[in-house]
Amino acid sequence: MSDNTALSPFLYRLICCPDCRRELSASGGPAAPALRCEGCQSSFPVEEGVPLLFSKGIQQETTYKTYSEQYQEHELSLHERDGRIVAYLNMNSLERVKYHLLHGPSSLRLRRSAIKKVKRRFVSLAEFVGLTEGLTILDVGAREGLFLGLLKGNKVAFDLSPFHLRFSREQGSGGVAGFGERLPFKDNSFDVVVCSQVLEHVLRPEVMAAEMTRVLGPTGRVIIETPFGEEEEDLFDVQGDSGKIVCRGTARRAPTRRDRKGRPPTFHVRSFKDEKDLERLFPSLKAGKKEFCFYKRRKDISRWVRRLLGPFRRLPDSLKSPFPSLFAPTIVRMEFVPKN
Repeated sequence: MSDNTALSPFLYRLICCPDCRRELSASGGPAAPALRCEGCQSSFPVEEGVPLLFSKGIQQETTYKTYSEQYQEHELSLHERDGRIVAYLNMNSLERVKYHLLHGPSSLRLRRSAIKKVKRRFVSLAEFVGLTEGLTILDVGAREGLFLGLLKGNKVAFDLSPFHLRFSREQGSGGVAGFGERLPFKDNSFDVVVCSQVLEHVLRPEVMAAEMTRVLGPTGRVIIETPFGEEEEDLFDVQGDSGKIVCRGTARRAPTRRDRKGRPPTFHVRSFKDEKDLERLFPSLKAGKKEFCFYKRRKDISRWVRRLLGPFRRLPDSLKSPFPSLFAPTIVRMEFVPKN
């Protein structure tokens, strides 16, 4: 391995060509480091220590190309916000006090976003995953690697966006960019594969699930977290061969759609309304433990009842879950393990 790739020996042992799955070797010079496939001879750039292992086959598909471009446009609107959240989380207590004094009350919104993103969802997800010390872990759709920062073990952050992966090293993870439908990793490479809030965005979730199963070791576990029971009108459709994304409820193109707070669209193209929907994605694995969480007021109850329930919306899930006619889970977590 050449140093110009800036890859750790650990990460270099795991990666392979996303198309033919042959070994990769270092190529290029210090100014333009790259990896070349020893089989199909495809070349993949390495930017700031992150190998961009995007499948050439998928990139040539018209539908996927259009979808990817629109999704990347959506991601650009989140880069600045996510960068601020990561910077805030890396501050010590004194630095955070100075930050709030300098930026005033508006900075409290950033603090709330950071707490919601990390201390609520990520911490509870880490508890669901369990002990990982000494294990090799892959997070598919890791973004900045913040969740992996809560785990011990040998960690790899994988994401569609190279921008987000630049932060993954600060969380003690190696970063790799590519398509989830063609994971650029060797067979049986990981003890734990985590996929949190990703499958609802994917055009072919069954293909991604098969890839996660392929890279899973013989005694490994797949951990899935996804929104549960979303309304059909809130989802997006991919139109024909064009790949254009259109919201079902508004019939408008996704990049122009905003919610009442002006936030960008979700790009959720499917809803999982039953655990069986997830089980069908992993035919060679069996379902293990599962967890429903983040209960919210149901949308199908009258408006005045929703208003009456307003003061109770911040109650812990344990107090809301016994009342399914009033509160419903928004997230489901499931573990999948080998059948043997």
